[in-house]
Amino acid sequence: MTTASQTPSLSLTGKKVVVVGGKTGIGLGIARAALAAGATVVVASRRITSVEARPELAGFEQASLDMRDEAAVRSAFAAIGPFDHLVVTAAPDIGTWGGFMEPTWAACAAMWKASSSAPGPAPATPRRCCARAVR
Repeated sequence: MTTASQTPSLSLTGKKVVVVGGKTGIGLGIARAALAAGATVVVASRRITSVEARPELAGFEQASLDMRDEAAVRSAFAAIGPFDHLVVTAAPDIGTWGGFMEPTWAACAAMWKASSSAPGPAPATPRRCCARAVR
């Protein structure tokens, strides 16, 4: 039996969450949940959408980010600034991933290995572009 004192806090108050692909589907669900938990939420996608066109986006900051273009990813994360959590739910067409995500399991494994060891280069852009911004 779990008591109230054993229940973990799900508060994200004072945290900044970036959701790449946060305007639809699972990404929007995650963005809404993070906002409800008290986080400042940035949804990043290729286009900024007006709140008039999509009122459900009113509580979020928006950032323009084309994950197929490494320079655009670097620019977006420079503009976003420091953050606490990164969620990537966007997925471009196979073969068009560009520098943001490597489309092979080997590259993903190498990225995780690099991110859990001493600082150094990793083959995937998420670490190259935004690791310094994670609080």
